[in-house]
Order: sequence, then C-alpha cells, then structure tokens
Amino acid sequence: MKIVMIGAGIAALEAAEAIRSRCQNAEIHLFSRENVLPYRRPALTRMISQTITDEQFFLHPETYYREKKFQLHLGIEAVSINRQHKTVFLNDGSNIGYDKLLLATGGRCFIPPIQGTELPQVITLRDKAQLDILHEYIKSGTKNIAVIGGGLLGLEIADNLSKLGTNVTVLEACPAILPRQLDEEGAAILVKQMNSSANVKTHYGVFISHICGKEKVEGIQTQNEQNIPCELVIICAGLKCNIESAASAGIDVGRAIIVSEHMQTSDPDIYAAGDCTSFNNCCYGLWQPSKEQGMIAGANIAGEPLAFNHNMYGARLNAFGTRLFSVGDIGQSDGQYQKVSSKDDLKNIYKKLFFLNRILVGGIMLGDVASAPKLEKAVAEHYTLEQCDNAGLICR
Repeated sequence: MKIVMIGAGIAALEAAEAIRSRCQNAEIHLFSRENVLPYRRPALTRMISQTITDEQFFLHPETYYREKKFQLHLGIEAVSINRQHKTVFLNDGSNIGYDKLLLATGGRCFIPPIQGTELPQVITLRDKAQLDILHEYIKSGTKNIAVIGGGLLGLEIADNLSKLGTNVTVLEACPAILPRQLDEEGAAILVKQMNSSANVKTHYGVFISHICGKEKVEGIQTQNEQNIPCELVIICAGLKCNIESAASAGIDVGRAIIVSEHMQTSDPDIYAAGDCTSFNNCCYGLWQPSKEQGMIAGANIAGEPLAFNHNMYGARLNAFGTRLFSVGDIGQSDGQYQKVSSKDDLKNIYKKLFFLNRILVGGIMLGDVASAPKLEKAVAEHYTLEQCDNAGLICR
C-alpha cells in the first residue's frame, strides 16, 4: 500500500507511526512545504526569547525517518489532487500516485482586511521561517512592535518580545481580555500581572483603520484616530484552515475539511487530520487533538476502524509571570450556575469551578495550574460537586 501525506506536522507524524505499527510494508511519503525537519510548533513563541535544544524543538532526529522508512520530502508543496487517477501534483513539477492520501495541511494565520498588511514589516508567527524573520528584525534594531490580536497567542508573543527589551503594544478588538478563558474577576488579576511589565501596553476594544507607511511600517492608525508608533507588526488574529487543495479536488469543505469520526473525508480513500479539519462542526486548532486525530487517521488507513471522540481540551497561557488553564463552560450561557471559588491576592492565585445542576461544566485556574489535568478530567467526565470535593479540586 502506498500512502501519501500532504503535510509533515504532528498529525502526519502520528498517522505515519500508527500506519507503520500496523503495516510494516506500507510505502509512506510525507511532503512538507518547509525546509526543516518536522518540529513542535507551540515552541515557536518561546523561541522568540529563549534558545532551546534540537531535542526540544524537532519531533525526531533525521535518523528516525530512515529507521522508520518514512520518505520525507522537504520544501515540496502539493499543487493539486487528481482523485480519479489518485495522483498528487507537486510544485517542483513532479507528481506521485497513492492508494490512500492524508491531508494534514494545517492552517495559517488569518490576515484581516486592513490596508497595509502587504508591507514587508507585517508578519505572522506560524512557522520557523517566520520566526527567523522576526529575529532578523530585532537584531537589526527594531524596538517598537505592535501585535494585532490579544488572544492567548498574542499575549505569549508580547510577553516573549518584552523579555528582549522591545516596546510592545497589543491591539485587540474584543472589549475584554480573554473572554473565552476568563471571567471578570480572573481577568482583573491577569491584567494586574500584565501591567507589571513596563514595556507592554494593551488596548482592548480597539479597531484598526490601517497600517501606516508606503514602503515600510510607520505605525498603526485606529478607527478612533489614535496613532500607535511601531516599526513592525505581528498579526495573530486567528486561524485560517488550509483547505485549498481539498476544495479544488471536490472534497467536501466548510471553513475546514469535513471529516468523519474515522478522519475520512467525502472521498473514501482520502483522510484528513489536524488544524485543517472540521469534526462535528468543530475546528480545534490545538496540538493535542491534532495528535489524536493523526493517530486515528493512521489506524483507519491501515485498516483498524478507530473513532475520534470529541474531547474537552483546555486552553493554556504561560506569560507575564503567571500561568492560566481554562476549560469548558465558564458561565457563558444563560444557565443558573453554582460557582465555587478561591483566591489568594498575595500570590495572585485564583480558581473557580462552574456547576450546572451540581455537575461540573468548566473551570479556571490562574497562577497555580498544578491540578489542571485533574480539572480537565473532571470536566470531561462530568464530575458532581461531591466528586470534585473528593478529588481535592475544591479548596477549603
């Protein structure tokens, strides 16, 4: 069996592993548009201000691919798919046939329709090449940077930039900080932590008119006519799924590639996994579900009918000297919530659990996230208030 994978991130690698463990003779090809070995994408933000080892960054050393007999093709991108002839056409002019195809094309940063985003000093941070570009700008003396997007990624980027001594301004259209991950009380504590960083300014409820400059970035103009001085703009305004190759091949897509519980697309010989997929109308955009989906896709390609389950995945933040973990429903619907909270103002620790009909539906941990795995499990398994108490999740 000949298996071709478009993409070589964590979803593709997990799929390849699942196939190899079940089918020693399968011919497995992985195509990556990047020129570096597959790596841990979440590490990119930390690498703005830190140096990490190859072992910490790359998923596997080069020898691993030879030992597993994975044929890894770097710097090569798929141009189109001919489903009738089961052929993938590549940007180097070649093509390759397949018996089964996995689309693990991932996603890219959404670029809002703002004048000036075409300037060379407007970048995103989604791959290693973009990180290298950012480092070059900083080395050349760039001191004032604006981050468009004040979500989890935007805040982590801002924090790491501040550690390099740059002046960072975060611009977010939402009127409150992390409304999906924090309630009002928790948000106030995080804002207090952020304000302790002298060279980071955050503006929420701000809409951008345009990025100033004709040949290079000279600042940002907001719709309320405020001018934000900067020489570099980093956009992290959400994820846009890479669906183009699937859509042009006639595979069912929405804002992502639609898959079944077996990670199968509308074509029975084509599977998809990771950030490019939509399962039960949900696009995760997270490392852990991409990893799980890859394993499920690989097992099914190899003939074992495993199913992907819609799990509860928590959101994490490690920035500004604190940590955040948030999972589930944190009081955002119209239900009558029972809330159990604890707070330590001196240590900036805040915890709150949310119950509906005495069943745990969500929780927030800020400052101390040691019990995050326990909380994630409790939400997924619908713990009662009494079970949460017995599990040590309720502080006395």
